[in-house]
Amino acid sequence: MAQRGIVVLTPDDPNLSRGDFPNSQSYKSIVEDIRWLSERSATGGDSLEGLIDPDRIGLAGHSMGGSVVFEAAIKARSQHAPAAALCLLDAYPLNSTLQKARSLKILPFASLRSEPGVCNRDGKVTVLLDRLRFETEDVRIVGAGHCDAENPTNVACSVPCGDGSNEEQTEIYQRLMYLFFQDALDVPSVERNPETYEALLDELEAEGSVARQGIEE
Repeated sequence: MAQRGIVVLTPDDPNLSRGDFPNSQSYKSIVEDIRWLSERSATGGDSLEGLIDPDRIGLAGHSMGGSVVFEAAIKARSQHAPAAALCLLDAYPLNSTLQKARSLKILPFASLRSEPGVCNRDGKVTVLLDRLRFETEDVRIVGAGHCDAENPTNVACSVPCGDGSNEEQTEIYQRLMYLFFQDALDVPSVERNPETYEALLDELEAEGSVARQGIEE
């Protein structure tokens, strides 16, 4: 994504690094990151000066990180630092996240998931999608495991989840996430033959690589 003109910040949540569940500080930290990026972009002489548009900041999270960015998107709006787009990558929503689902205001939103398994709690993200206040789409990457959403992955995922990483499915995750943010944040394409998120979904669905189901309000 950075090679295609999107500034990328990958924060390290101490709770998730230790294998713990996220807490309220996890969500607050993401909001603070949004403010920090915006402030640095507005500071003369900073290495990020002029590179961050505070109105075009997107959030993405894998597994429990999906819960973190979902709740952070809710909190960010209430603190006047809204996220402009949200992408969940085989998210594992916590019960607290499910309870807050209807608090998420409409925004460009994508949920990409793997086949039901132990580490995504049998595709529990579909419960979250059912509770949203706006229409969205459930996109299942056919044959994918929980670790395929990571690039690269490691034994910290593959051992407890019982699956490794499949290069083809990982590439689908990566490509769809990039195109989603390209379109949602109106990022100029640097590709010779630019694609769109929806066009790629249509292509992948036609060849049987993804399965889509609309989720109504």
